[in-house]
Amino acid sequence: MSKIVPLNTQEKVKHKNYRFLVIIGIVVTLLLVILYQLFKIENISITGNIYYSNEEILEMLDINHNFNSIRYRCFGVKKEWHNYPYIESIQIENTTLKEIHIKVVEKTVVGYIPYMGKYISIDKDGTVIGYGDVKAEGIPIIKGLYFQNFIIRDKLCIDNDDVFDAIYKIYRLIHKHQLPIDTVHFHMNAMDRIDLYFGEIEIHIGGVEDIYEKFAVLSEILLTMDKNQKGEMNLSNINEKIVFKKKE
Repeated sequence: MSKIVPLNTQEKVKHKNYRFLVIIGIVVTLLLVILYQLFKIENISITGNIYYSNEEILEMLDINHNFNSIRYRCFGVKKEWHNYPYIESIQIENTTLKEIHIKVVEKTVVGYIPYMGKYISIDKDGTVIGYGDVKAEGIPIIKGLYFQNFIIRDKLCIDNDDVFDAIYKIYRLIHKHQLPIDTVHFHMNAMDRIDLYFGEIEIHIGGVEDIYEKFAVLSEILLTMDKNQKGEMNLSNINEKIVFKKKE
Protein backbone atom coordinates (compact mmCIF):
# COMPACT_ATOMS: atom_id res chain seq x y z
CA MET A 1 0.00 0.00 0.00
CA SER A 2 1.58 3.33 -1.11
CA LYS A 3 2.16 6.11 1.28
CA ILE A 4 0.30 9.27 0.32
CA VAL A 5 1.63 12.58 1.60
CA PRO A 6 -0.98 15.27 1.85
CA LEU A 7 -0.48 18.23 -0.51
CA ASN A 8 -0.33 20.76 2.28
CA THR A 9 2.47 18.72 3.94
CA GLN A 10 4.55 18.81 0.72
CA GLU A 11 4.09 22.58 0.48
CA LYS A 12 5.19 22.96 4.09
CA VAL A 13 8.38 20.95 3.37
CA LYS A 14 9.14 23.06 0.26
CA HIS A 15 8.47 26.26 2.16
CA LYS A 16 10.68 25.13 5.01
CA ASN A 17 13.53 24.27 2.61
CA TYR A 18 13.13 27.63 0.87
CA ARG A 19 13.30 29.51 4.15
CA PHE A 20 16.40 27.52 5.11
CA LEU A 21 18.12 28.41 1.83
CA VAL A 22 17.19 32.07 2.22
CA ILE A 23 18.63 32.14 5.72
CA ILE A 24 21.83 30.44 4.52
CA GLY A 25 22.08 32.97 1.68
CA ILE A 26 21.65 35.89 4.08
CA VAL A 27 24.24 34.49 6.49
CA VAL A 28 26.76 33.89 3.69
CA THR A 29 26.18 37.39 2.31
CA LEU A 30 26.67 38.94 5.74
CA LEU A 31 29.85 36.94 6.26
CA LEU A 32 31.19 38.07 2.88
CA VAL A 33 30.39 41.70 3.68
CA ILE A 34 32.09 41.40 7.06
CA LEU A 35 35.16 39.73 5.53
CA TYR A 36 35.31 42.32 2.77
CA GLN A 37 35.23 45.18 5.28
CA LEU A 38 37.70 43.39 7.54
CA PHE A 39 40.26 42.79 4.79
CA LYS A 40 39.59 45.87 2.65
CA ILE A 41 42.80 47.74 1.84
CA GLU A 42 42.57 51.27 3.23
CA ASN A 43 46.17 52.42 2.90
CA ILE A 44 48.45 51.96 -0.10
CA SER A 45 51.99 53.36 -0.04
CA ILE A 46 54.14 53.52 -3.19
CA THR A 47 57.87 54.25 -3.32
CA GLY A 48 60.57 54.31 -5.98
CA ASN A 49 58.48 55.64 -8.86
CA ILE A 50 59.82 58.67 -10.73
CA TYR A 51 58.70 58.27 -14.32
CA TYR A 52 55.22 56.93 -13.47
CA SER A 53 52.62 58.46 -11.15
CA ASN A 54 50.98 56.57 -8.29
CA GLU A 55 47.79 56.36 -10.35
CA GLU A 56 49.64 54.78 -13.27
CA ILE A 57 51.28 52.22 -10.97
CA LEU A 58 47.90 51.23 -9.50
CA GLU A 59 46.39 51.01 -12.97
CA MET A 60 49.10 48.68 -14.29
CA LEU A 61 48.55 46.42 -11.25
CA ASP A 62 44.75 46.64 -11.53
CA ILE A 63 44.45 47.81 -7.93
CA ASN A 64 41.40 49.95 -7.12
CA HIS A 65 39.18 50.88 -4.16
CA ASN A 66 37.68 47.36 -4.13
CA PHE A 67 41.04 45.68 -3.61
CA ASN A 68 41.39 43.56 -0.47
CA SER A 69 43.88 41.25 1.23
CA ILE A 70 41.95 38.07 0.47
CA ARG A 71 41.95 38.77 -3.24
CA TYR A 72 45.66 39.58 -3.13
CA ARG A 73 46.58 36.41 -1.21
CA CYS A 74 44.40 34.18 -3.41
CA PHE A 75 44.93 35.68 -6.85
CA GLY A 76 47.82 38.13 -6.58
CA VAL A 77 47.83 41.14 -8.90
CA LYS A 78 47.99 41.74 -12.63
CA LYS A 79 51.62 41.79 -13.72
CA GLU A 80 51.66 43.84 -16.88
CA TRP A 81 54.40 46.29 -16.02
CA HIS A 82 56.64 44.69 -18.66
CA ASN A 83 54.71 46.80 -21.16
CA TYR A 84 56.08 49.91 -19.44
CA PRO A 85 59.69 50.51 -20.56
CA TYR A 86 60.94 52.30 -17.43
CA ILE A 87 59.81 49.57 -15.00
CA GLU A 88 62.46 47.07 -13.87
CA SER A 89 60.34 45.30 -11.25
CA ILE A 90 57.54 45.82 -8.74
CA GLN A 91 57.33 44.21 -5.31
CA ILE A 92 54.16 44.19 -3.20
CA GLU A 93 54.16 43.67 0.55
CA ASN A 94 50.92 43.04 2.43
CA THR A 95 52.16 44.67 5.64
CA THR A 96 48.83 44.46 7.53
CA LEU A 97 45.28 43.34 6.79
CA LYS A 98 44.40 46.84 5.63
CA GLU A 99 47.68 48.08 4.22
CA ILE A 100 50.00 47.22 1.34
CA HIS A 101 53.31 48.70 0.29
CA ILE A 102 54.31 48.80 -3.38
CA LYS A 103 58.03 49.11 -4.09
CA VAL A 104 58.80 50.17 -7.65
CA VAL A 105 62.25 49.63 -9.16
CA GLU A 106 62.69 51.70 -12.30
CA LYS A 107 65.44 51.26 -14.83
CA THR A 108 68.37 53.64 -14.47
CA VAL A 109 68.69 56.14 -17.28
CA VAL A 110 72.38 56.93 -17.81
CA GLY A 111 71.99 59.39 -20.67
CA TYR A 112 69.65 61.24 -23.01
CA ILE A 113 70.33 61.33 -26.74
CA PRO A 114 68.69 64.24 -28.61
CA TYR A 115 66.71 63.00 -31.60
CA MET A 116 64.20 64.95 -33.69
CA GLY A 117 63.34 67.42 -30.95
CA LYS A 118 62.96 64.83 -28.18
CA TYR A 119 65.21 62.60 -26.07
CA ILE A 120 66.06 58.92 -26.40
CA SER A 121 66.80 57.58 -22.92
CA ILE A 122 69.21 54.65 -22.62
CA ASP A 123 70.34 52.36 -19.81
CA LYS A 124 73.87 51.18 -19.00
CA ASP A 125 73.79 48.55 -21.75
CA GLY A 126 72.65 50.98 -24.43
CA THR A 127 69.10 49.64 -24.45
CA VAL A 128 66.51 52.25 -25.41
CA ILE A 129 64.18 52.75 -22.45
CA GLY A 130 62.01 55.54 -23.75
CA TYR A 131 61.56 58.47 -26.10
CA GLY A 132 59.90 61.72 -25.06
CA ASP A 133 60.11 65.37 -24.05
CA VAL A 134 60.93 64.80 -20.37
CA LYS A 135 64.52 64.90 -19.18
CA ALA A 136 65.39 64.21 -15.55
CA GLU A 137 67.85 66.45 -13.74
CA GLY A 138 71.40 65.22 -13.15
CA ILE A 139 71.56 62.94 -16.20
CA PRO A 140 73.80 64.13 -19.05
CA ILE A 141 72.86 64.65 -22.67
CA ILE A 142 74.86 62.40 -24.98
CA LYS A 143 75.86 63.87 -28.34
CA GLY A 144 77.92 62.74 -31.30
CA LEU A 145 76.60 59.18 -31.59
CA TYR A 146 75.89 57.99 -35.10
CA PHE A 147 72.91 55.67 -35.64
CA GLN A 148 70.15 55.37 -38.23
CA ASN A 149 67.11 54.46 -36.14
CA PHE A 150 66.05 52.98 -32.83
CA ILE A 151 63.46 50.64 -31.33
CA ILE A 152 62.28 50.96 -27.73
CA ARG A 153 63.43 47.99 -25.59
CA ASP A 154 66.15 47.16 -28.14
CA LYS A 155 69.81 48.05 -27.91
CA LEU A 156 70.75 51.16 -29.83
CA CYS A 157 72.57 50.05 -32.97
CA ILE A 158 75.93 51.80 -33.30
CA ASP A 159 79.23 50.54 -34.69
CA ASN A 160 81.09 50.60 -31.36
CA ASP A 161 79.42 49.07 -28.30
CA ASP A 162 82.33 50.19 -26.10
CA VAL A 163 80.72 53.62 -26.17
CA PHE A 164 77.96 52.38 -23.86
CA ASP A 165 80.49 51.20 -21.29
CA ALA A 166 82.14 54.62 -21.46
CA ILE A 167 78.79 56.39 -21.02
CA TYR A 168 78.01 54.28 -17.94
CA LYS A 169 81.44 54.95 -16.39
CA ILE A 170 81.05 58.68 -16.98
CA TYR A 171 77.50 58.62 -15.57
CA ARG A 172 78.70 56.89 -12.37
CA LEU A 173 81.63 59.27 -11.95
CA ILE A 174 79.44 62.33 -12.47
CA HIS A 175 77.21 61.13 -9.64
CA LYS A 176 80.10 60.01 -7.44
CA HIS A 177 81.77 63.42 -7.58
CA GLN A 178 78.45 65.31 -7.91
CA LEU A 179 79.67 67.14 -10.98
CA PRO A 180 77.28 69.45 -12.87
CA ILE A 181 78.23 68.06 -16.29
CA ASP A 182 75.54 68.95 -18.84
CA THR A 183 76.70 67.12 -21.94
CA VAL A 184 79.00 64.29 -23.00
CA HIS A 185 80.14 64.49 -26.62
CA PHE A 186 81.53 61.57 -28.62
CA HIS A 187 82.89 62.44 -32.06
CA MET A 188 81.16 59.98 -34.42
CA ASN A 189 81.25 57.15 -31.85
CA ALA A 190 85.00 57.64 -31.35
CA MET A 191 86.37 56.42 -28.02
CA ASP A 192 89.46 58.64 -28.05
CA ARG A 193 87.72 62.01 -28.48
CA ILE A 194 85.33 62.48 -25.57
CA ASP A 195 84.42 65.98 -24.45
CA LEU A 196 82.47 67.06 -21.39
CA TYR A 197 80.56 70.32 -21.07
CA PHE A 198 79.97 72.31 -17.91
CA GLY A 199 77.92 75.26 -19.11
CA GLU A 200 80.24 77.13 -21.51
CA ILE A 201 83.30 75.23 -20.32
CA GLU A 202 84.57 72.51 -22.66
CA ILE A 203 86.65 69.72 -21.12
CA HIS A 204 88.65 67.36 -23.34
CA ILE A 205 89.23 64.03 -21.59
CA GLY A 206 90.40 62.05 -24.63
CA GLY A 207 89.54 58.38 -23.99
CA VAL A 208 88.48 56.39 -20.94
CA GLU A 209 92.00 55.43 -19.91
CA ASP A 210 92.80 56.84 -16.44
CA ILE A 211 89.21 58.08 -16.34
CA TYR A 212 88.91 57.73 -12.55
CA GLU A 213 92.00 59.86 -12.01
CA LYS A 214 90.77 62.37 -14.59
CA PHE A 215 87.46 62.81 -12.80
CA ALA A 216 89.15 63.12 -9.41
CA VAL A 217 91.24 66.00 -10.78
CA LEU A 218 88.27 67.50 -12.60
CA SER A 219 86.14 67.55 -9.45
CA GLU A 220 88.76 69.67 -7.68
CA ILE A 221 89.07 72.06 -10.61
CA LEU A 222 85.34 72.62 -11.13
CA LEU A 223 84.86 73.50 -7.47
CA THR A 224 86.81 76.69 -8.12
CA MET A 225 85.13 77.61 -11.40
CA ASP A 226 82.02 79.54 -12.34
CA LYS A 227 79.62 77.91 -14.79
CA ASN A 228 79.24 81.26 -16.54
CA GLN A 229 82.89 81.23 -17.57
CA LYS A 230 83.75 80.42 -21.17
CA GLY A 231 86.75 78.37 -22.12
CA GLU A 232 88.30 74.95 -22.46
CA MET A 233 90.79 72.67 -20.75
CA ASN A 234 92.55 69.47 -21.74
CA LEU A 235 92.58 66.50 -19.37
CA SER A 236 93.57 63.95 -22.01
CA ASN A 237 96.86 63.44 -20.19
CA ILE A 238 96.64 64.06 -16.47
CA ASN A 239 100.45 63.97 -16.20
CA GLU A 240 100.64 67.19 -18.17
CA LYS A 241 99.93 70.65 -16.80
CA ILE A 242 96.24 71.50 -17.04
CA VAL A 243 95.60 74.96 -18.41
CA PHE A 244 92.24 76.67 -18.69
CA LYS A 245 92.02 78.71 -21.88
CA LYS A 246 89.42 81.42 -21.69
CA LYS A 247 87.19 82.27 -24.62
CA GLU A 248 85.62 85.63 -25.30
